[in-house]
Amino acid sequence: MVHPDDRKRVDKQVKKSLEESSQYNMEYRVLWPNDSEHNIAARELMNTNEKNQQAKMTGGCFDITEQENRQRKIREQAAELELKNKQLERSNERLQEFAYVASHDLQEPLRMVSSFVQLLQRPYKNQLDPEADEFIQFAISGTERMKALINDLHLYSRIDSQGRRLTEISMQNGLEWALMRIR
Repeated sequence: MVHPDDRKRVDKQVKKSLEESSQYNMEYRVLWPNDSEHNIAARELMNTNEKNQQAKMTGGCFDITEQENRQRKIREQAAELELKNKQLERSNERLQEFAYVASHDLQEPLRMVSSFVQLLQRPYKNQLDPEADEFIQFAISGTERMKALINDLHLYSRIDSQGRRLTEISMQNGLEWALMRIR
């Protein structure tokens, strides 16, 4: 019943055990009469008599097919997780590169908008109606908030690569800041 690919190895181990009167522990495959393949763990011990001659061999064979199948499945899942982990690492690297480029590229037009609005504010402050001054101030504060958001996004995208630890903070200040902005 021993699988043809395992026969030589099993025969060699059994002969060695008989010649040396030693025990053996080995695993091999067998083919059941229904042609299903099973994994076997065999443990055999050579017993000797008073004259130190081989008397009998005792031991057992255990079907470890299910155990082998579970271990194979675990190895396959581990390999799959390793592959997904590597893909995720590459994706995170690309995301960090994108966030860096995006934050850098967004800064320049934002600086221009902020600069031009401030150029308008200087000569025309208090010369336009109060509503126009308020709109100019909204534009300036909006560009400052946008700059802070871009910088924060860039910092957030690099949080893992910079070795910083996340800490708990109170959301009260952030909530108050947000509520103040929508009033």
